[in-house]
Amino acid sequence: MELARKDTVASVLLLIVGGLLAHTMWPVRITPVLRLTLERNASPIGHLDQKRTIVESRELFVDRLDLSHGGRLRHAELGDIGYPENLFLGVRKHFSVLAEGDYRFLVGSDDGFSLRIDNRPLCADPRPRALSVQTCGIRLAAGTHEFALDYFQGSGPSGLTVRYGRQDQSANFWFGENSAHFHFEPETRQ
Repeated sequence: MELARKDTVASVLLLIVGGLLAHTMWPVRITPVLRLTLERNASPIGHLDQKRTIVESRELFVDRLDLSHGGRLRHAELGDIGYPENLFLGVRKHFSVLAEGDYRFLVGSDDGFSLRIDNRPLCADPRPRALSVQTCGIRLAAGTHEFALDYFQGSGPSGLTVRYGRQDQSANFWFGENSAHFHFEPETRQ
């Protein structure tokens, strides 16, 4: 009887360890809502609008603009994204506004950024800076709009976050996350 109990305990432990190993080896799956264009610059970046000398680039898909974890440009599920320094990042996304109203975008960045909606400048801080959040307000009609965000990381700590909400409400949502206010269609990977 004692031997059967030890075999059962050993079998359960093996199943748990095997499950944990399989989980760590299994690729993370997220809904690809936002396409990020990442470009590594050959020289240090001191301003968002400086001349670029791109030596490497790639695209990455994320579900939301929550890319600031532990002082690094990092996604909660995907881990580190991009290059650790001298990085330009661009996001272009069409999204639907479900009801006309006054909205806010809360852009957190370390280093600089520029945000445009429907090709209209909304807010920017194009220089190096420590992680700061800037609130940018805009009135949006119901319908489709284009979000265009440019960001750069020079050196040192990094991070990028964008949340949105209605001006007359306290709730905020990650950009890329559907709500009663905005709707985002998933991207198709090519």
